[in-house]
Order: sequence, then structure tokens, then C-alpha cells
Amino acid sequence: MQKYVLFLLIFILTLSGCSGNSEKDKQLSKEKQPDTAIKETSKETKKPKETFGEPQVIDYNLGAREIVQASGWKVPYTVKGTMGVPTGSGKRPIVILLHGNHPIKKYDTDRYDQGFTYLVKDLARQGYLAVSMDINAQYVWEHGEPIEHERLLSIFDTQFALLTKAIKGEDAGFKIPLQGRGDLQHISFIGHSRGAQGTHALANRLKEKGIGTDGLLMAAPMELFVMGSLPDVPLGILLPQYDGDVTGLLGHRIFDREALLPERKNPISVAYMYGANHNFFNSKMHEKDDGIGPSKINDNLQKRLTVEEQQTFLSRYAVDFLNAIYDPDAKKNFYAVKGSAETTGQMYGHPVMSSLYMPGTQYILHPIKEGKVPLEGKVTSSEGVEFKQVTESYIQKNDEAGPFLHPGDQEKMNLLSVRWTQRGGELTIEVPENLAPKNEGNFTVYMAADPSDKLNEPDTPPAFSIVLQDQNDRSAVYKMNADTPAVRLQPGKLIKDDYAAYWSTYTPLSTLRIPLDAFDREKKFGEIRRVTLKFDQTDSGALMIGNLGFTKE
Repeated sequence: MQKYVLFLLIFILTLSGCSGNSEKDKQLSKEKQPDTAIKETSKETKKPKETFGEPQVIDYNLGAREIVQASGWKVPYTVKGTMGVPTGSGKRPIVILLHGNHPIKKYDTDRYDQGFTYLVKDLARQGYLAVSMDINAQYVWEHGEPIEHERLLSIFDTQFALLTKAIKGEDAGFKIPLQGRGDLQHISFIGHSRGAQGTHALANRLKEKGIGTDGLLMAAPMELFVMGSLPDVPLGILLPQYDGDVTGLLGHRIFDREALLPERKNPISVAYMYGANHNFFNSKMHEKDDGIGPSKINDNLQKRLTVEEQQTFLSRYAVDFLNAIYDPDAKKNFYAVKGSAETTGQMYGHPVMSSLYMPGTQYILHPIKEGKVPLEGKVTSSEGVEFKQVTESYIQKNDEAGPFLHPGDQEKMNLLSVRWTQRGGELTIEVPENLAPKNEGNFTVYMAADPSDKLNEPDTPPAFSIVLQDQNDRSAVYKMNADTPAVRLQPGKLIKDDYAAYWSTYTPLSTLRIPLDAFDREKKFGEIRRVTLKFDQTDSGALMIGNLGFTKE
């Protein structure tokens, strides 16, 4: 089946890492790094809000070192990187950036850390001490096979020790005053591609040193075999629609796995970026990779983001994400429902799909987490509505979702398939008394419209109404707008071969939160006992539901 052959191609690409393309686009190779300066919004929890000027950005070289591997092989390298130091005085939160595994001619002279100079500068403009480390030595095979993150940990230990020394006022070779400028107890990581894969290893290393991690931001992350459970900190994930390297968009696997952890106390946000590719996050990666692999099939479906647009998006998202960690007001704005990507389908002027996990969510239905459990007495439907539990998987023997493709190359993701063939049909879910919300917070559903199902008419999103009923059968109704992103039909086409069929683009499940005070309710409406999805806007339709419930935020 093509759907599974597609996975094999992705598997081969990801084993080679984020290698990109070996030849550079001549037209783009001469371009300057775009100035992605953004409005200053930096805030810090325990200090007056500050305004920062143009930072000092340096390229540093701290001399030759050697990594001694467990195998006995030695890897010589030079301690290098790019740093942005904010104006003003006082210690600032530290952000460490990790680049991916990209084409190199000589690993100790090619500089992909410099590909984030624009981001280092933008972060420092907002008051963050930003450090982009050269970690090429982690990826090369010239001195034996890299074993997981052995080399990365050695590189980080050396760089972090020198940074610590400089912040304490000692001469570490940076050739710039750093005494008291970085807060060594407030550190976040931003990683791209395989650099994102390494962020969890470095967070664990900090933990060994008695230092917590404040947040993780991953752009087009690779996730295969070696990434374990992540630290419980705010997590942001950017997924480029036309990723020609990590073609399976494995960051969604990270989201769907981490969101299952019942003890998680911090939010996870995903932005699926229409028109973006893998390479343009790093200014040293000049070639477009959106014509490689499965994305080539969809070559003319969407506008492509330019280099400047994609890098500006990352800069703005990174600043907003980090500000939300350190400032309660910024956090409230970043995760707010009103004006969010889940209601507008936009971020920074570009179309996106949004997936979000908020801690403390009470689920009344969660196929992804619960698996295939008996639904008798819990879920009912009227005539013309059918529902069944299905498994989305790249493994052919496990897959029951047919052409539907959720990102992340899921091994076994259980979903509730809901289909209706007449207007006015209903699906009702009972709300256990212990989970009944007190009429505050939000109703939330994680779902997608199945573009491969013929019950969904082209250009007619299967919007519906949500009816809440209390213990006395009083109702509260919310009528969903047809342009709600969560029911957007993803552009693409049905591709068939001799074995089966699949949709040519991914359809990410997306989160929709609806404030309970936005429902039109009857007087004296009490505690919620039932949730009914009323399919009153289209004659037919098909949805995939991952979970639904109530959240305070």
C-alpha cells in the first residue's frame, strides 16, 4: 500500500538525518540574512519590564578540543558559536540554539550555527542571552559512528562550563563582557531538525547539574528511536507543511505522545505551517526542499513561504513562546482562545493549523489515550449517524483509517470515526458526574475533517452545532462557523495504486476550544451531563475525533 511505502521512504530519509540537499540554489545562495526585527515585547517575571536596544552579536572561537568517545575514537573539533547579548545590565534568561545535521564539506569549518544569527539577534533584542552552538561534530562519521547524543553532551558540557565561567566574571575567551549577564538558573532550548531531537538530552544533562529547563521549542523536529519522554516544561513545536527532510512531520508524534501523560503540568502547542519547508529556518540552508518526497505530489497546492517569511515566523513565535514562560500576562495572551490560531487559522499573517494541550483538561472521551474501549451507554447516535473506533497507523496490518493521514507516522493511534448521511443527525456523549464542569472554562475537542471521505463535499467544511445538556435537560447551544480551522478540508487529492489509496497531504487533528460562556444557554442552566454534536449544517460529513472534554484554560 502506498501509504506504507511512503513510510519506508520517510524512514530512509530520517536515518540519514537532516541532510538536506547537496547542491545550493545559486539564486538564493547569495542572499543576505533577512532582518526579521520585531516589535519589542520582552518581559521578565521579577523585574520591571524593560525595553532593549540593538544587541551585540558576536561570533566566538574558544579553541580546539577533543571528544573522547566510549568506543575509544577521538573527535577533534573547535568550540565555536554565535552569541547575542542584550543591552542593559543584569542577568537575563539564557536561550541555547541547536542546529541540525546538514550537508558539510568540512565539519570544523562549515557553520550552521551561523544560520541562526537572525534568531540570535531577535532574541537578544527582546532581552534574552542567546547562544547558537556549533555542534557539527555531533553528526559526522569521520571518526566513527555517532552514538546517540554522546558527542553533543560533550560539546555542551564544554561550552556550558565556559559560559558559566564568563558569567561569573572569569576570562573564558568570549572577548566580550559577560559577567552577570546570563541567568544560569533560567535556560531554554530551541532546536531545529536533529538539533530539536537533542534538546531533551541537554535538558536531562542540566537536570544532572541541578538546573531545571524552562522551555523547549522545536522546529521541524526529527524524532526516531532515541528521543525519550521530555521534561515537563512548556513545549512548542513548528511543523512545516512541505518538509522535504523529516517528511513524516514527526513532531506531531511528540505532541500526541506527551499530551497523554496524566501528570503533565505544562502546555504543549503545535503550529502546522502552511507553505513552509524544512530548510528555510536556517539561513545557511539555501535550497528549497519542498519538492522532495511526498511533498512533491502537492507541488502547486499552496503558496510557499519565502526565506524571510519563514524566519520571521520562527522569530516571532520564539519570542512569544519564551515571553509566555516568564511573564503571566504574556502567557495569558499566548494561550488565549480569543483571536488564537484555533479560531482564526492564522499566526503572524500566515495560515496555520493549531494543536494544543492544556494541563488540567478533563476528558469525557479520549480514544487516543483509552484505546478501543466499550462505548455502550457512553456514546449514542441517532439515525443517519454512525461511529466506530479506528486505528491510524503507518503499519498496514494496524491501519483502519484508510486514506486519512494524520502527521507523525503514528504506529497505533486510536480515533473515533464519525460519519453522517442526513442533516440533523446527532452524536451524544454522556458526561460522568465527577467530570461535570461548573460552567466555566472551555469545551475542547481535538479533531479533523476527513478530506478523503466522499461524505465531505469539496469546499464544504462539515461544521456542526454543539449542544450541552444539564441534569434537567436544559440546553446550551453553540453553532460552529463553517470557516472554523478544525473542520477545514485539507487541500490535496486521493491517490490510488494497486493496493489501496491515501490522501496526498497530511490532515492534522486540530484543537478547538469554545468558552462555555459563548454558548447560548437556557435560564437556570445547571451542571453539564451530556454533550451532543448536532450535524445541522451539512447533509453529510465525516470527522476523526481524538478527544473531547473540558479545560479551565
